Amino acid sequence: MSERNELLAEIEREFSSRVVHQLKTPLALMHGYAATLLERDLSEEQRRWFLDVIRRQAASLATMLDRLEDLRRLHEAEDGRGSLRAAVSTAAGELAEGGPLELRSRDVPETDVPVPARWLARALVAAATAFPEATDEPRSLEVSLEGEVLALVGSTAPRERSIGFYVAGRILERFGGSLEAEGARVSLRLPT
Repeated sequence: MSERNELLAEIEREFSSRVVHQLKTPLALMHGYAATLLERDLSEEQRRWFLDVIRRQAASLATMLDRLEDLRRLHEAEDGRGSLRAAVSTAAGELAEGGPLELRSRDVPETDVPVPARWLARALVAAATAFPEATDEPRSLEVSLEGEVLALVGSTAPRERSIGFYVAGRILERFGGSLEAEGARVSLRLPT
């Protein structure tokens, strides 16, 4: 097997492992809670709590499928430039619509970057979804530009094995950038 084929096989194995694990977990939770609802006589409060868990897990699955759709479309993406501020604004809007995750920007300038704004926004959204929910309270991430690095900082460390982290990394790599995490910080290195 050639070196290139070995690399592609390794990427496929890693990707498959992430996807299977991350799709099975919410499905198992939804199945378990639905089965309990059908098999047991629960109080109205318990039923509502179980249904809320099912609703949140279904939303989580929908988000994961959106990330996978981004990945599918990535090979068709054209090179280009975009507005950093527009990308951050788009990402903040998408995250606000999708649930209790706020993207706060600190002094993000109106800068032209060598990544189309649409794809940079998709990378930001995907990276943001890698930060776990610790509670039901609203979460927030702060985004700032530090030289060639767009930093996302939260209160918890991101799940580096999540689909969102994987997809954000592939988007940035497609345009010549990179992604890395250290503690509660994710660095989106923009291409120069």
